[in-house]
Amino acid sequence: MSELKGLELATYCGLYCDACAIKNGQIRDTATALQGMLNAYDYAQWAPMVAQFFPATKHYPEFDGVLEWLTTQDCPGCLQGGGNPECAIRICAQEKGLAGCWECSQDGCEKLKEIDQGYVGAAENRKRIRQIGLETWLAEQAAKVEDGFSYLDIRNAGQ
Repeated sequence: MSELKGLELATYCGLYCDACAIKNGQIRDTATALQGMLNAYDYAQWAPMVAQFFPATKHYPEFDGVLEWLTTQDCPGCLQGGGNPECAIRICAQEKGLAGCWECSQDGCEKLKEIDQGYVGAAENRKRIRQIGLETWLAEQAAKVEDGFSYLDIRNAGQ
């Protein structure tokens, strides 16, 4: 299975990494653009001067540190060790020797509840992988992303 093109972009729970703003660089690129703009306007110099009128600017140094961190964001994907190392879904799939939850007979388990609520398509993705196979699903997902699909679309639609 490790020879499948794009396998590293699948997740145990049925998501596709390249549709994620962390993996595809949207967060990193946006943070970098914001950092460049703030530096061009010299925010670090004048933020403390306006703190009495805009109290939140007292925290600009902390914000700047977080922004710097965001400019480095990348994730190799959970199949490559990215994401939460304590992810119960990953641990369970690995313990069972599964490529992903779509291979498990216990679909709908409690471990998947949060992902399925946050990413409406995750349960459908697992079902689709079962129907058409991982290789075809990966090709479908790559085409969707190429057409502009992002998990931000789903998450923003639910808010």
